[in-house]
Amino acid sequence: MIFWPSLAIAYEKKRGLQALIENRESIVAKIADRVGSGHAMLAYGVAVAIVAAYKRDPKLRAFVRRYAKAGARGFVMFQASRFVLAERRPKEGGAMRFFRLHGHGVSGHTFAAALVVGPILETWGPGLSRRDRALLSAMLHAWVAFIAWSRVALGEHYVWNVMLGAKLGLRVGRQR
Repeated sequence: MIFWPSLAIAYEKKRGLQALIENRESIVAKIADRVGSGHAMLAYGVAVAIVAAYKRDPKLRAFVRRYAKAGARGFVMFQASRFVLAERRPKEGGAMRFFRLHGHGVSGHTFAAALVVGPILETWGPGLSRRDRALLSAMLHAWVAFIAWSRVALGEHYVWNVMLGAKLGLRVGRQR
């Protein structure tokens, strides 16, 4: 339950944390921006669905079903959350606005990156050893952290926005 107090602190200190991390010229952050977007994550899912249909692999098909289900639920939840928490981007001043269209209070990139964690762990995790499951989980969470860092570094979100995006994505991705 340490997440919610941490989120509150990140919101309170959002400008200070932003100043520590932001680097809008980072090439690595710009690459992560492209490969970790919601559109890219959708494209990866479609590519895996095509491969699953061709290969007829039951694990791939199970993953595609889980990921598609999480994506459909996630899209609705994300759109609602960005309407409710309609904060402006840091590079636009970061003013908090509630109940407005086109808000940025939740990082969509981080949400999309985190959404894949549950379907992967639920599909391939049970067949792995405890050590390998932990390693897979660590790699997936490192991916989410990398995408989250890129959003802050590019001035697109504050730390609290990516924390919330990660939490929501992980939660929605793990629901059955």
